[in-house]
Amino acid sequence: MQNSQKKPDLKNKFCLCLKKLFEEAERKKQTEIEIRASKLQEETKIYNRFPSICNVMKSALNNDCDEITSGVFNSSTYTIKYKLPREVVDITAQNDKSEKYLTRLLTTFSDSKYQKQCVDTCKKDYRTDDAGRIFYKYVISYPPKKKFTLDYIKYVYAMLNLWNMNSRGAELSTLKTFTDTILENNEKINSLSKYKLSEIDDKSIEILKELFNNLTLVNTKSPLVTFSKTLHFFLPKLIVPIDRTYTCAFFGIYPNQKKGSENEFQRDIFLNLHKAFCEFTKQHNLSGFVDKTSDSDWNLNIPKVIDNMLIGHGMIN
Repeated sequence: MQNSQKKPDLKNKFCLCLKKLFEEAERKKQTEIEIRASKLQEETKIYNRFPSICNVMKSALNNDCDEITSGVFNSSTYTIKYKLPREVVDITAQNDKSEKYLTRLLTTFSDSKYQKQCVDTCKKDYRTDDAGRIFYKYVISYPPKKKFTLDYIKYVYAMLNLWNMNSRGAELSTLKTFTDTILENNEKINSLSKYKLSEIDDKSIEILKELFNNLTLVNTKSPLVTFSKTLHFFLPKLIVPIDRTYTCAFFGIYPNQKKGSENEFQRDIFLNLHKAFCEFTKQHNLSGFVDKTSDSDWNLNIPKVIDNMLIGHGMIN
């Protein structure tokens, strides 16, 4: 019987190449090494994969001692000066799809002009006369101190209905169950209010993991979309609302597919998307897309801008 081994993926190959360059420099007693993305392409003979190369380089970056010296991320010119000696953690061992999702975002929305085209398309043509858009500003702008009142929870429940969360495969829990589960977890939800999307850390990820497991928002086994949209109303600066038609289709995700524990499977999709969105906002400044005029009703925060960008892309294509 043949012993078949899984071939290393591109990410692992670039990681091993980076490790080899570090080791060679250390043998030469160097105290630092400056590496350009084109060097990894040259060494591995794997061409036109700069998003993957740059993500591997950035994953090895230690902000306390290393320095990005030149170039544009996702291009051949991206250059980092690393301090030596050092170790390269096998970043592929994490079994984390956030890198795949991030690469998809970075490849599609690399140009700020295209980002603007997508956001503008959504603003101009999506749900323009729909109640789900008309009342979005009112609900999302509700005073933070009143977000765990019965009135606000009813508004969120009503908005989820307007956003089609009580049809097809996303049957909402009863209003009583929905209200009870939010109130039971209000301290955990509120503890995340200090975070912005670009500021997530291990603690916030653990809390989101607990919330995904604890909140009873739907009667079905597909909580991914409803969970993200519910938390977006409570944490508008942190959570990107996810939908099937645009977000899941963009990333090639099928939330209701069978794969081990369904809740765990969907939770991991949410967390990996959340990490990818976070990294995307670090690499692209989206604050200019946030509408600040008094008559603005749609692009009111960066997570919604990302959602609208994905919607606009889907409408254009």
